[in-house]
Amino acid sequence: MAASIDIESLFDLLDDEEMSALLYRSSRECLSWSEFLRMRLPTGISAMEAWELLLCARRSSAIRFPIPDVQDWNYWYTPTHQISATLSIIECACRWGSPLHKAVTDASGQQFLVRSRIEESVASVQLDGLIMPPEKTRELLSLDRAPRNANERLLTNTLELTARLEEFTGEPFSRELLEHLHDLVLEGVDVDQLKTMERRHGFGQEDFPEDIMARRANQQLDLICDYANGETGDKFDHAIVRALIIRESIRGYRVLPVASGAVARLAFALYALKVGLPVLAVLPISKTSLEWEEGTRVIPSFGERATFFTLERYREYDLTPFVTIATQMTLQALQELGEYIDRSAKRDQEIRAALQEDTMLNHRQRSILGRALRNPEAQFSIRYHKTKHNVAYATARADLITLTEMGYLVQEQRGKAFIFVAAPDLKSRLTPREDTEG
Repeated sequence: MAASIDIESLFDLLDDEEMSALLYRSSRECLSWSEFLRMRLPTGISAMEAWELLLCARRSSAIRFPIPDVQDWNYWYTPTHQISATLSIIECACRWGSPLHKAVTDASGQQFLVRSRIEESVASVQLDGLIMPPEKTRELLSLDRAPRNANERLLTNTLELTARLEEFTGEPFSRELLEHLHDLVLEGVDVDQLKTMERRHGFGQEDFPEDIMARRANQQLDLICDYANGETGDKFDHAIVRALIIRESIRGYRVLPVASGAVARLAFALYALKVGLPVLAVLPISKTSLEWEEGTRVIPSFGERATFFTLERYREYDLTPFVTIATQMTLQALQELGEYIDRSAKRDQEIRAALQEDTMLNHRQRSILGRALRNPEAQFSIRYHKTKHNVAYATARADLITLTEMGYLVQEQRGKAFIFVAAPDLKSRLTPREDTEG
């Protein structure tokens, strides 16, 4: 027989001013342990008891993830007011037809798309622990040369695949689909020759024993795919959170041998495309994650590094910190994209003004000249220009040859390839002439 409950004592605790303040704060935002300790606590109970009461209160209104870890612990998060407001902003900006979507898909926005794909591909393989020397990576991508080792081949495969994801939007998520993406990432790669450093664990993922991870890989893959297809999970779970959990689950549980992080990023983008959030698909999520894990990116609204709270009595983890950090980083990436587009528009206007007498120049050529002005050491190749702006080889060649004929660029030969560099007097050529008439 259950023990009788002292209802009056329970009401007294709920009416307690300090407890009410804790519950109110916890419902609005993710309250960290250090912030919790700075608040006034109810009398008569310890700090740990008050903390566990808060977690249990959050647990009662939680959204649960149907993907337990390999030791059968479960995960959930509480949709605080902060998380809900952040998700609303991200969703409005990322959906089809939004002003930001139009700006990104506009001809002048192609430069961002290519840059983001490159940054994401590099960051995703670095999260997998692959060693990518910055100078060699820039040379590989800017000069569009052939990969020289296994690491470079894996990177170029990942980059090429990011531009093809729309081919897979009609397919449901399945173990076979993710394994196919994995095969494409590793096509032509000698896995034994990959140069790696210590693998990153990700957002608070435990360092589970490798034998258990391998034994449960297929089961975890199936659970992730069911969740991605909407067959499981809370109906009130937001699509953006699902995308983040899909990515982190594939990466954290290492459900695919080698390059799980690269496939995780591809799955994140594919899910975003499927649910009508194309801008989310191109945001540099891996780059921001890498910066956060390295300590170079800060989330002001949640200063601690903890990404989950433990409830041992239930064998559960409260992932509200993770969802808070991940959504805030997504919002930061979105804001940085908006700032980039604003700068690009301003720079384009400045170039237009400077080139007002050269009305035949197109936006691709203005982009070249803009970069050449910012970096006089920049080099341009026909193949990279073709890929960057998604145009035919002949069009890319004509863009560069025309700029050379106009005196803005100088053509040089490097081996069998032609490279174009800024003319020494480019800045003076682009300076608008002063009107001396009158």
